[in-house]
Amino acid sequence: MRSLETELALHAAALRAMARALVGAQDAEDLVQETALQALRRPPARPGPVSGWLISILHHFAGKQRRSWHRRQWHEPRAPQRQAPLSPDRIAEHRDTVARLHAAFMAVAEPFRGTL
Repeated sequence: MRSLETELALHAAALRAMARALVGAQDAEDLVQETALQALRRPPARPGPVSGWLISILHHFAGKQRRSWHRRQWHEPRAPQRQAPLSPDRIAEHRDTVARLHAAFMAVAEPFRGTL
């Protein structure tokens, strides 16, 4: 009976090939590493061939990765964009506008100001 580490080493090339087919070459290595970590954290319940078990773990993580990518593609364009900080001139202009608006509001006669 071979150890799980030995089985992972034996199946590494096949797992990498499948990962490249599922998520592309750029993310394949991360997917294989996630698969190996999960396999080592939670070894199979029964002894025996593990190739099918490892492939199912790989498929599971590939699905999670694709769903996460699709969610990011949908949410990121809709996220509010970070605005550049205002320049000192813009801050002064804003304060001046607020002060003029306040003065104009306070100049309105009382019965009307209460309504506003």
